[in-house]
Amino acid sequence: MNKTQEFIKVNEDHWECLCGNDTMDIGFFPCDNKGDCKEPDSSWEGLYSCQKCGRIIEPETYKVIGINSNAKKYDDFIN
Repeated sequence: MNKTQEFIKVNEDHWECLCGNDTMDIGFFPCDNKGDCKEPDSSWEGLYSCQKCGRIIEPETYKVIGINSNAKKYDDFIN
C-alpha cells in the first residue's frame, strides 16, 4: 500500500492541521505516541496531538506520524 505522508501547515508559530484546526482554535497539546494528552515531563517524546481530529504530530518536521480519533483530549486530561 502506498500512503502519502501528511504534514501540517506552519507559519512561524501558527500551526494548522489538515482538518482545519489551528493554534487559535482548539489547538494542539503534548501527547504520548498513542495521541493521548500528557504532561510534558521527562517521559514525553516531544509529540503533539491535534485536539480536533487526533492527528499525532512530530514538531521538528511537522509530519503527521499517526492518528487516534479516540485519544484522550486536553479536557479529559484536566478532569
